[in-house]
Amino acid sequence: MIETDEGFELTRRQLAMLENGIVSLRREMLPHESRNYWYFAQGIVAMIRKLRADIDAYLGIDKFQEDVEPEGEEEVAVSVRSEDLP
Repeated sequence: MIETDEGFELTRRQLAMLENGIVSLRREMLPHESRNYWYFAQGIVAMIRKLRADIDAYLGIDKFQEDVEPEGEEEVAVSVRSEDLP
């Protein structure tokens, strides 16, 4: 469970390390030993899911519903003209 911004940053770094690890494992093992890849990847995937859930909870993302807008909030259309861009 993340309780501070520092904990959030640490969790993001841990998540990046796990994602890099599974990319490496996938690159090295999947083409030749797919059964072993899935076996070894299970633990990493479980940890990635846990860290992502922790991040979502800290940011409040887990409370959002995709099909429901907050009460009192109106949809705002934003347009950007190409001449406004740097």
